[in-house]
Amino acid sequence: MNIGPTPRAMPEKSADLVLQGGVTSAFVYIGLIHRLSRDYHFKSLGGASSGAVAAAAAAIAEHSRLHPPKGAAVDPFERLAEFPQTLAKQDDHGNTALFNLFQPQPASARAWRVVSAAVRRLPDGAGAAVGAAAVAALRTFPLAAALGLALGALPAFALLAQRGGPMDVAAWLSLAAALLAGLVLAGLGLLIGVGWAVWRSLLANHFGLCSGMGETHGPVLPDPDRLPLSWAFHALFSQLAGRTLSDAPITFGELWGSDEKNREIDLQIITTSLSLQRPFRLPGDPGVNPLQGFFYDPAEWREFFPGPVLKWLVENRLGTGPLPVTNAAGATLFALPAPRDWPVLLAARLSLSFPVLLSAVPMYTLDGARDRRDSAGEPSRFVARRAYFSDGGITNNCPVQLFDAALPRRPTFVVKLANLPEGETKRWRVWLHGDAGDPPPLVKPIEGVFGLVGSLIGTLMGWRDQVQADLPGYRERVATVGLKSAEGGLNLAMPPATILALSRLGGVAGHRLSRVFNRPRTGGRISGWDRHRWVRMRSTLAAAQRYVGEIANGLSQEGSEPGYSELLAQRPTLPPPFVDADAVAEAQALLAACQSLAGTVDLSGNAPEPAPRLRMSSPW
Repeated sequence: MNIGPTPRAMPEKSADLVLQGGVTSAFVYIGLIHRLSRDYHFKSLGGASSGAVAAAAAAIAEHSRLHPPKGAAVDPFERLAEFPQTLAKQDDHGNTALFNLFQPQPASARAWRVVSAAVRRLPDGAGAAVGAAAVAALRTFPLAAALGLALGALPAFALLAQRGGPMDVAAWLSLAAALLAGLVLAGLGLLIGVGWAVWRSLLANHFGLCSGMGETHGPVLPDPDRLPLSWAFHALFSQLAGRTLSDAPITFGELWGSDEKNREIDLQIITTSLSLQRPFRLPGDPGVNPLQGFFYDPAEWREFFPGPVLKWLVENRLGTGPLPVTNAAGATLFALPAPRDWPVLLAARLSLSFPVLLSAVPMYTLDGARDRRDSAGEPSRFVARRAYFSDGGITNNCPVQLFDAALPRRPTFVVKLANLPEGETKRWRVWLHGDAGDPPPLVKPIEGVFGLVGSLIGTLMGWRDQVQADLPGYRERVATVGLKSAEGGLNLAMPPATILALSRLGGVAGHRLSRVFNRPRTGGRISGWDRHRWVRMRSTLAAAQRYVGEIANGLSQEGSEPGYSELLAQRPTLPPPFVDADAVAEAQALLAACQSLAGTVDLSGNAPEPAPRLRMSSPW
């Protein structure tokens, strides 16, 4: 394909982009990013899981467009657009490079044979997947099946041998019962064998069948035609940055430029700490280190990160304080570098740890002074506790709130993935709020126990994102892409044609967003961007007025307790310390202003519905 000798000119308009997780559905985002890059340059990008990886790739491509690497002759977004073709290539066994991203460790190889056999047949339906898994299990665990068959059949055959004489009806029935019992126990033996293998694999491999590194550890470069997941993304990020596999990784600081507070490109990635049961936003706001107090074992991380990335982390690590920090086994732990020096791949891999499929990433943290060890005859040290980081989509699969502003100065596009209803081919493939006709159906059919489990998991993961994305002032900038059952998700064995079709579908979504938000302001018409700003302004002002009213109502204290104005006048000498004269005067002025604003014209009467509410929130 001829992609031209020089990069395109930098677009004048800027935009932000937020991408939902979805494993292989991220191919949609490559086409979307490529199309939007024609009309916008990206200022802020973020996402969770596979959406985080796509956002990271787009951020690095944007950096290379702003600061072309030496000798660069191709637009980096054109290079990114070629990535689906790279993963669609097939090897001699008919496996795509996408499928080969997921390479098991030795401890999980047998379990992976069964799981991957089912994954290959997922596009053909649940029945085909179960059948393929059964055949693979029989090949992988023949002894378990033979033992079950023997336990069921041998007692009946022994009884027949004692009878002697010709076979009567009772004997034939006994034989049939023996064979049936043998088959049932053989199936049970297979289930136990597969279950035990998966269980042992998860325990031995940090709760995942694949770590993302295959059997390639340390500085050894893997086969470039069969890269495991972590190496493949390191290769992609390096190529977009104009580097080689053995070069140092691109860092967040390079994306930010010299001014961390006014970042040239702001990339934010969501991960989930299972041990702390909360999400983390990486690298967080300027001046904040969300992973301060966390440590890692470099020997363990050889199973998760390519050699050049781990080498960079070790060489740029911060100190751990006056006392060493170890894990329970006594291994010395290292602190991460400052967020500016984090490799982008570090945050992407922390977010991309799909449970069971991909291993969670182990880190360590201290639980206060109780973790200090002062044993007689041994040097003092801290013994940190293991904390696992897993898929960002567990807690915030579509982080609509990223880069949110009360009154936005540029659009923040959000792309959501949905299941295309059976029988639909064109309608609802790409849908924007305000499109003609009925919107995609809200009611999701639940068919069978597996459907119920899937719906439960989807609700737990996505209800916050869903209600946020449905608000006026948010929904206008959301594009919904409908995927068929054989597209995206856990369909790791998608054929090349499907992989490329998903990328083209993302291009359609990008074209629609750009066309609506870039509509010329002619003939009295306004653009989608103008409409979005108007709705957001009205919705935000109504919510702000309500919040100010709640503050004013709180000033009138019930009962005999002193009111807030009286508390300010008392200026208590106890903590908190921010009670100096200037702070008291500013607080009193703000309270008076809130009382004044609360009595103005009511903006909630004709505000867009449903009306949002302002609430205090953690700055995670």
